[in-house]
Amino acid sequence: MDPWELFNRKLDAFVADVRPLIGHLPEYSAAQSSVRLLASVDPRKNQEVFNRAIVSKYEAQLLAKDESFFLSATDLTSARHSGIVALVRDIWGAQLSEADKAAIWAHLHVLVALNRRCVAARPSSSSSVQA
Repeated sequence: MDPWELFNRKLDAFVADVRPLIGHLPEYSAAQSSVRLLASVDPRKNQEVFNRAIVSKYEAQLLAKDESFFLSATDLTSARHSGIVALVRDIWGAQLSEADKAAIWAHLHVLVALNRRCVAARPSSSSSVQA
């Protein structure tokens, strides 16, 4: 399976699994629609945005399950298309059970691992063009 297709499937699963937690927020529907639209227009776009807006800045915190990612990453709200993660950040803390937090970390770890596969599978931009 194409790594971007798998990334989008796992991102869809994450979005669906957090719905009971954040589905009541008005921004949820827009964020969910954005994820689906990007996947339909360009299957690589969700991963590229996730890589640029989240992984490039916060990979170590995500892998270490460092809660400061959710408690202090204020630039998520302004980062284009990082909406679902920003919404989770907004309810992190007392509103989430330890089981909910563990499930969210598991999803994020899978997405980070798939992000790595996508980055590794991306064709090199330095490949030469033959005439």
